[in-house]
Amino acid sequence: MPTWIKVAKGSFRMGLTEDEARAYVIANATIGMTPERILDEQPAAEHTVEDFQLAKSPLTNVEYMRFVEGGGYQSLDLFDELRSECGTDAESLLRTKFVDQSGQAGPASWEQGQYTAGKDDHPVHGISFYEAMAAARYFDARLPSEIEWEFAARAPDGRHFPWGNEIPDRNIANFKLNKIGSTSSCGMFSSGTSALG
Repeated sequence: MPTWIKVAKGSFRMGLTEDEARAYVIANATIGMTPERILDEQPAAEHTVEDFQLAKSPLTNVEYMRFVEGGGYQSLDLFDELRSECGTDAESLLRTKFVDQSGQAGPASWEQGQYTAGKDDHPVHGISFYEAMAAARYFDARLPSEIEWEFAARAPDGRHFPWGNEIPDRNIANFKLNKIGSTSSCGMFSSGTSALG
């Protein structure tokens, strides 16, 4: 199971003003930031969040395998959002659309019901919103809201990124300019850890 971090309640400003957005795009052009990519960060608004818990790292492949092997894909009850949105088609969709590259239940990035060897501690990828919600329910957890997610990333001082305000480099995060080309081990970039841990 994941290590949980308690995030204490608080208020913060989410989003950017038009001037901040413009300056942000200019300052981050070297990492591919364009005006279009920042539009959803406007307008700025004040938000308050209550105490909540957040996993220290994303759900790993080995953790997600517990969900798969524990019958998560056979339990339509875990897929509330899919049932709500798709009604009687939900069961068929679960069997035909939420499958790996070989047609077995599991993330689209897996094959033959397995993730890539040696990637136990990499974050699971190739799953939909519905699969993420179902896995969270399976582990008696929930996904954070967008507001909670941003509050935790920016806390406690309103920084732009979990690690601070500077443009990321190869030591801080796995991103396009690193040219890693795949997921990386959770915890590999400890210098990119947020102030909350």
